[in-house]
Amino acid sequence: MTVHTRSHATLGTVARQLLHVYPRRTALGIVLLTTQSFTYNAISFTYPFVLTKFYDVPVSNIGFYILPFALGNFLGPLVLGRYFDTVGRKPMISFTYALAGCLLAVTGYLFWQGAFTSITQTLAWSAIFFFASAGASAAYLTVSEIFPLEIRAMAIASFFVVAQGAGIVAPWLYGKLIETSAQSVFYGYLLGAGDDARGRDRGTVVRRQRRGAVARIHRPATLGGEATGRLVLQSVRADNPDIAPTVTRCCFGQIRAGRDAIVQKIWS
Repeated sequence: MTVHTRSHATLGTVARQLLHVYPRRTALGIVLLTTQSFTYNAISFTYPFVLTKFYDVPVSNIGFYILPFALGNFLGPLVLGRYFDTVGRKPMISFTYALAGCLLAVTGYLFWQGAFTSITQTLAWSAIFFFASAGASAAYLTVSEIFPLEIRAMAIASFFVVAQGAGIVAPWLYGKLIETSAQSVFYGYLLGAGDDARGRDRGTVVRRQRRGAVARIHRPATLGGEATGRLVLQSVRADNPDIAPTVTRCCFGQIRAGRDAIVQKIWS
């Protein structure tokens, strides 16, 4: 097959790749990023309102409660990051999303029953987002890597726009719930827990596909012609037409380990 150089990937190319060539990966990216955006914005943006209304925390002291919350978000990727490489990114994403969702549901119930103080509530949120932040960080990295090199930036940007739509709605919705009652807030936390479980389920479906979604090698978006038993990648340097075309031949069995390195070397 032949890879043709382009100045950039058009929106039509990006849409065709996302919707027709890689629909499962697109669904995975949207679910993971939307889940993260909805849950994180819903909790973090409305947490000061919970503290002031239900725990009578003075507004001037809110910052002291945000610091442990921020620390949990920072330590999650720092401590758990290595396991996404040793255990595997896909099982770890499924695990962290599922655990964060379960903890969120339990925390919401205890909050409804009045079992928390302002301090224990803060510790509970810090523990939840210790795992959630690690999973979300890996999710962003994974989504940015599972598409052809030419459209990765546009893909992650598209998913981010969709996710932020959910992120905008979440604080408004949870703000309305906080204005009503602790029971309504609990239902909102259950919604967030279900959202996390949805991200976990999507990750599990992909993980069960032995050579599916994330694991399968993707064809370059600029590919032209049919693939044969031998792979031919051809590129003409656009910035210097005097340089002869670079042709790289390799067996299909060697593509998986060096696919990105080969394409980057040709296009450099």
